[in-house]
Amino acid sequence: MKYLIFIFLLVLCYIIQIYGNSVDINILTYDYGDAYYQKKLESDFNEHAINNNLNITVRIEVLKLEQIKDVYTYFNSIVELFLKKYSLKNESPYDLYLYDSRYTYLYGPYLLDLNENLPKELIETYDTRILKEACSYKDKLVGLPTSVIFDILYSNN
Repeated sequence: MKYLIFIFLLVLCYIIQIYGNSVDINILTYDYGDAYYQKKLESDFNEHAINNNLNITVRIEVLKLEQIKDVYTYFNSIVELFLKKYSLKNESPYDLYLYDSRYTYLYGPYLLDLNENLPKELIETYDTRILKEACSYKDKLVGLPTSVIFDILYSNN
């Protein structure tokens, strides 16, 4: 969790450099249950920001999808709707989207190229293979990983 807060801190500090002294960041994501992970991320980051006088407030809106059969399709359709509606106007109610990287192809056309918007030093802290495979759309870096899940098969034969 501390590594994730550090990543958010770096990205948000860059945003505050560009946009001014006080920043409110609105994030949209989803969860299957009680949204513990997202609430913890929001509270830990906001506490860190207060303790370090960063003047950044993060608000994470969580779509709770526990009753919906196909949660990915539902969340994706909502995010795609927001991205399509607001991409030309730059008026989205959300600044960041936390999404499953298997849907990068769906969101990629509407997202900024982070290579043009974040410091090279920050991007270089990530594994280049993960960035290429999970966070890129047509040679644009459109996301950064917050976590990576690996499936492992162990056999004792």
